[in-house]
Amino acid sequence: MKSARKGELIFEERPFTHVLDHSQQGQRCHSCLERSEHLKKCTACGLLRYCSLACQRCDWPIHRRECPCLKQVAPNVPLDSVRLMLRILIKTQLLEKEDQSTTETVWRRTFHDLMSHIEEIQVDPSRSQQFAQIVYTLRELCQGQLDLPPVTQLMEVFGKVTINSFTICDGDLQAVGVGLYLGASYLDHSCQPNAVVSFQGQKLMVRALRDIPEVKPSNIFISYTDQLAITEDRQRQLKEQYYFSCQCCRCQDISLDRLLKSFVCPVPTCTGAVCRIQVGELLPCGSCGMNSYEESYRRKVEDTFHHLIQDLQQIEQAKKAKDLDKVLSLCQKCLNPDTVMVLHSNNLLHIQALDRGLDVAIDLGLWEQALKYGLQLIPLYIKVYPSGSPQVGLLLLKVGKLELYLQRLECALQHLQQGESIIRVTHGRFHELYCQLSELIDQCTDELRVHMEHS
Repeated sequence: MKSARKGELIFEERPFTHVLDHSQQGQRCHSCLERSEHLKKCTACGLLRYCSLACQRCDWPIHRRECPCLKQVAPNVPLDSVRLMLRILIKTQLLEKEDQSTTETVWRRTFHDLMSHIEEIQVDPSRSQQFAQIVYTLRELCQGQLDLPPVTQLMEVFGKVTINSFTICDGDLQAVGVGLYLGASYLDHSCQPNAVVSFQGQKLMVRALRDIPEVKPSNIFISYTDQLAITEDRQRQLKEQYYFSCQCCRCQDISLDRLLKSFVCPVPTCTGAVCRIQVGELLPCGSCGMNSYEESYRRKVEDTFHHLIQDLQQIEQAKKAKDLDKVLSLCQKCLNPDTVMVLHSNNLLHIQALDRGLDVAIDLGLWEQALKYGLQLIPLYIKVYPSGSPQVGLLLLKVGKLELYLQRLECALQHLQQGESIIRVTHGRFHELYCQLSELIDQCTDELRVHMEHS
């Protein structure tokens, strides 16, 4: 089979079926998932909205069966997971005697081919409860409209959807929907992937992060988890969500976890760091080798750790409540001088506080504050994310946009060009995110030239 060069599109695929995230209602089309200011409601259910007649017609084969179900429970809106299950059931019934393979991928695959992990789900209390709630809601939805298959078959479908669905993201990696992609579900996970998934509307694209000598499913790895998390958290997420453990090189590298768990060495003359591996236990400093710490320092580390955990939890709660001022206040608390004196800049909690602070400062229009956080994050992201991660490219883009707005043109151009070298690989030259980035580089170049001509 053919090879794939770094940045090359390996394949693209449209979903077997998908649903728009409820938070995006009224902002995006339910069919193509593109943002639009001119959405028209389905006149029957009043829930789904489309940007064009073409999108409505494209969605109609499924929606005409889904529509009466949604209408009879209105104004209540089923959870996204329930709607995805309903759409899967409708589509599999429609295609019961037809070929269900994808047409845009290099591998033929049917819904029947997907793994369900029923045995694991049956002994998983959380998943079993979730399944029971979905079945209860489906029965309310479908009563008098659609015949549901037996519970055993429903669990099979639930398992396949749960294990194989993808969160559909926009260019900023924000969730806009969830979908089932038969071809992409072939691909295995690695915390150090050689390929990356991006989306253009509902269309999924897989690109090579580095050269792949032979393009076949067993040679292509994408990441299922948050790559910024420490190994034990990634492993827990993989076990809980997908029922397997990862043995990749990143999971075997303990130096990264020590970096993400690091605190400032208490020796005044040392610039190194100690690692908190568990409550009350600190590894020797990586620079001076000091491993005999006073009890007061151990308590300070524990207090700092627990206070930060609580503050970050409150930040997430304030974000959900859309209380941006409180989010910013909590971020500033996490980054106060007393905390920074104990918490090493490489510590994951410090990175998370900076990350939340950057986003909320942008939302509040505090450009200088946002830039301050962004500039601190760049070397940390580069250090802890795998090479070529889109998260690094997006951060460089954010920082470059801030610097361009604040007329720090030389720095802006440098960061935008660094971001371009990553986004070109992860998203491709025709993705709208890359096009926006290219326009910013052109704008910055023009402004810098004018500035130099007048100086």
